[in-house]
Amino acid sequence: MPFTITKSIPADERWTRVCDLRQGATYTFKASGKWTDWYIKKSANGYESPWLQPVAKCKIMPDKPWFVLVGAIDKDKATAFVIGESLKSWTAPRDGILYCCANDIPWMYWNNRGAVELTCTEL
Repeated sequence: MPFTITKSIPADERWTRVCDLRQGATYTFKASGKWTDWYIKKSANGYESPWLQPVAKCKIMPDKPWFVLVGAIDKDKATAFVIGESLKSWTAPRDGILYCCANDIPWMYWNNRGAVELTCTEL
């Protein structure tokens, strides 16, 4: 049955449980607010940083912006996808639990603050 849920995604948590997903179901996502990476305050679209390039390969999604909102099924990095501030149509490739977080280095969540509000709607 289609649903809409809104969850706060804290910047200092590696994964936040959002909702159950159904394989083949289509979802839309909308994120609002700002979160902070050390002293850099940004939206869920994240930011680029040339001076952090040497450690970028350590992010959950190495080729995506720092602090962009990402989702993954059952915390599996192989299923990770970018949500950002808005994702209009995404189809779940399998059943599982959607977890979300800021795209950061796994051991660096300690210096993050704030949260973004994510609304997920099953169509």
